[in-house]
Amino acid sequence: MAIYVKAHLNQNVNNRKSYGKYYGRAIYTDEVGIEKLAEDIAGECTLTRADILAVLSALGPAIRRELNASHRVVLPYVGSFKAHVTTEGAESLAEFDASSLVKRLAVRFIPETKIEQGHRINELLRGARVAGISKLTGEKTGGSTSGGSNSGDDDQPEGNDQP
Repeated sequence: MAIYVKAHLNQNVNNRKSYGKYYGRAIYTDEVGIEKLAEDIAGECTLTRADILAVLSALGPAIRRELNASHRVVLPYVGSFKAHVTTEGAESLAEFDASSLVKRLAVRFIPETKIEQGHRINELLRGARVAGISKLTGEKTGGSTSGGSNSGDDDQPEGNDQP
């Protein structure tokens, strides 16, 4: 198994330094749901697939309740979830009213990382191998091992080359 990377042409004319250069973009080749995760987890512990499905189904609502209580949710070996807000500015502290200035609520996910030999290692990508995919042929190329990094938002599927 490997994380596949394909070349992506940067066409953002506002960034002269990188405009016209090719950069790697991670792609996904499939989507996995809780059924597959439950099967995988059941093979590694004594819980049944049905028990695991019940827990995974309850996880989202449980995290939502904690975030709505202004709590940070930490899942060991996975990462943490926290609420994030975008607000308009107030001219003074006296004029600051969160209920009217908050423009956007979001959830931030921060993957768990460890520092090993001076490098950040993302736990979810520990031991990951990277392989290229030729844009012209779709042929899989090369491969290297990496502990991962925290650069995100590059998981667009092949054929969905949104910058």
